[in-house]
Amino acid sequence: MVDLEELENFDDGSFLDYLMSKDEHRLTHTSTSIFAVEADEEIAEWLRIDPGKALIHLDETFYTGKGIPVQHGKNYFVSEYMNFHVVRRIVQKP
Repeated sequence: MVDLEELENFDDGSFLDYLMSKDEHRLTHTSTSIFAVEADEEIAEWLRIDPGKALIHLDETFYTGKGIPVQHGKNYFVSEYMNFHVVRRIVQKP
């Protein structure tokens, strides 16, 4: 469980940084879906861009080594400011 008072006083970064600082929430992997989307009015306002602008959307869940989901996030990136590199794992059939 997250100690809300401790989290409110955490000054070393984001919520993800807070989780990574805790041994009981040791994060080991994410499951991330990547989409090309257009900014709606709300997202455009947050990112200070025009509605309809092309974005990269990451919808991801962070997991502990025991497979417990700890955080779910939706992130939007303006494509001309961010580049992504994807490494895919190939699993051989037994």
